Amino acid sequence: KTAYEIRPRDWSSDVCSSDLAGKFATGDLIGSSVRISKNGDFAVVGAPGANSGIGRALHYAIDFNGVLSPLGLIDSNANGMTGLGQSVDQGNHWVVVGAPTSSTNKGAISIAERDTGGTVIVKQYITAPDSFGSSAAKLFGQSVALSEDDAWLYVGAPTANKVYVFALRQDLTETIVTITGTGVDK
Repeated sequence: KTAYEIRPRDWSSDVCSSDLAGKFATGDLIGSSVRISKNGDFAVVGAPGANSGIGRALHYAIDFNGVLSPLGLIDSNANGMTGLGQSVDQGNHWVVVGAPTSSTNKGAISIAERDTGGTVIVKQYITAPDSFGSSAAKLFGQSVALSEDDAWLYVGAPTANKVYVFALRQDLTETIVTITGTGVDK
């Protein structure tokens, strides 16, 4: 027996389609990434083609009936930012939005903190670290993942064959650990 069963009648596009209609246009690529918070109270939907290709993510509250209520946009005015919303993840207090095509495919991520009322404030932008060689394309931010306790952030950079690991620390400005693949399956 499978853990999940496809039941089309259980999912309705009517829940959020009217909320999205005026906020996004054809070509915005809304829904390229979607993530529900670990506590089930919030949803983030990426739209990497929005805002003339800069991209954005829409932040929602989810009520007890599963209805989505818009809380705001996660935008960027950082220089060179493109494709914001290609990947998203969130914990209970943090939201991470990937922009892997930023800075000529080097990539970047946007990190926002969410308060208990659901307001998100962008706290940090991180661009692809150059500490491991060239300024070549890395697609840093193609995938993002937060740990269950929001303490660890993992950022994929597939064309660099790396996963960058960041620790949430109040007393440090930056911590980077890199996992580098050899390209050989064993």
